[in-house]
Amino acid sequence: PPGEREGAGQHRYPEQTVARLQKIDQLKALGLSLEEIGKVIHLYFDDPTGKKAKTKVLEMLRGHLAETEAQLISLKQFRSDILGHIKRFERWFETEA
Repeated sequence: PPGEREGAGQHRYPEQTVARLQKIDQLKALGLSLEEIGKVIHLYFDDPTGKKAKTKVLEMLRGHLAETEAQLISLKQFRSDILGHIKRFERWFETEA
C-alpha cells in the first residue's frame, strides 16, 4: 500500500514493505515469475528461518532447470534437423552445377 507522504510529496514506506520489495527483486533476479514469487513471498516473512521459503524456491528452480534441459534437447534436435536440410540442399546444388 502507498506509504505516508512527506513534506516534499515523497512516499515513506514502512521498513517491512521495503524488505518485501527487496525480496521480490532478489527472487526476480533468480528467474522466478511474479506468479511464482506470489506463491512464496509470504513464506519469507512467516518463517523467520527462511527454510520453508528456500525449500519452495529450490523446488521451483529445479523445475526451471528441468524445463531448460528439455528445451535444450529439443533445440539440439531442431539444430540437427536444420543442418541435415542444409546439407541436402547443398548436395542438390552440387549435383545441379
